[in-house]
Amino acid sequence: MGMFKDLGDEDYRTLMRRIDVLQGDVKEAICKYLELGMIVDTKGKAYVTLNGTLILQDSPLAPELIRSGIGMEVSGAVVLPSFFSWIYWIKPLCPDLEGEFIDVLPMRVFGIGAAPYAELGGVEEGLAGLVKSIGFYIVGSVKDVLLRTWIMDGLTFDENVDMIVIADNETIAHKYVDTRSSIHVGLSSMERYAQYGFDRLMLVHPFLSRQYHAEVVSKIISRKVISTAGYAALIMDDYEINGIIMYKWPLINYMLSRSLNVMQRNMQLKKFITG
Repeated sequence: MGMFKDLGDEDYRTLMRRIDVLQGDVKEAICKYLELGMIVDTKGKAYVTLNGTLILQDSPLAPELIRSGIGMEVSGAVVLPSFFSWIYWIKPLCPDLEGEFIDVLPMRVFGIGAAPYAELGGVEEGLAGLVKSIGFYIVGSVKDVLLRTWIMDGLTFDENVDMIVIADNETIAHKYVDTRSSIHVGLSSMERYAQYGFDRLMLVHPFLSRQYHAEVVSKIISRKVISTAGYAALIMDDYEINGIIMYKWPLINYMLSRSLNVMQRNMQLKKFITG
């Protein structure tokens, strides 16, 4: 089956069968990772590609994941192909989440190079160029990247959206805040973005410290409207983005299942990007 390469329906059915018979604590951990969009309460190191493949190094889950055929061992790490796309298939197998997570394990984005931004006009321009150069982002092939947008196909936004990535048939809205020089985190803007009808949301900051970013994650989780938003930190100097650390993978916008108005706006956006 090629370790779920280019996953199709039959691959997912096989994956479901293998996950369903996992040991209880391992199955619970995998479910938690998927439902939160985060790697939590574990040791080791984590890496992720922008198509959602997860790589765990020195993970206590590795032996069981490899034994079950869910993950494959590569250079001492366990690789879970297209991991963050599993949620739709695996969720029916998962118990309801109970309790709070204690610690978030950062996921260093694997397979990207340096991207200039100063010469392009700003961090958003650099990030947009990086996404375009990779060609695949979060859910599928990149179709377009829009910067500082306040209108799409007649839909207006009360606040400029810093960056919108159109990938596959989804819109992913990004808010960038330079928290090195601002007391604002961007959560209020994210809550407004959630009402605009985008499929997914992503908050982006410069990297400051693991503790700082863990605190931001807790704030995102505590705000129901944006609880499914993603969160990333950019490793950068004054000229280039040198890396990305993903603290929280962006899941489907919580408001799409809670508001008819948001759902209708989403349908209008989809008609526009697929037309």
